[in-house]
Amino acid sequence: MLAGYQKQFAASRLVVSRTDGRLHFDDDPKRGSDVSLIADLFGSVSEYNAGRFEELVHSVPVEFIRVTSEARWDNPFVLSVTAAGMVELAGR
Repeated sequence: MLAGYQKQFAASRLVVSRTDGRLHFDDDPKRGSDVSLIADLFGSVSEYNAGRFEELVHSVPVEFIRVTSEARWDNPFVLSVTAAGMVELAGR
């Protein structure tokens, strides 16, 4: 899913809200506004699912996904699938 959105939006990384899973693009705030990783993964956006999303992000091995924090209002995740992660996904 994450790799698919990276490809769909031609982005090397995705800025993802921790609270609602929405994507944020500085150059076009409306771009990707209909996407919520939390809703995609868990069926709905809620505080509980936001916590589950955060746990999931932190549980993925670092060789498959790069996770950084960004100094913004809601401290979003900055996520990108690594080359090893892409190879792993291609093998599935």
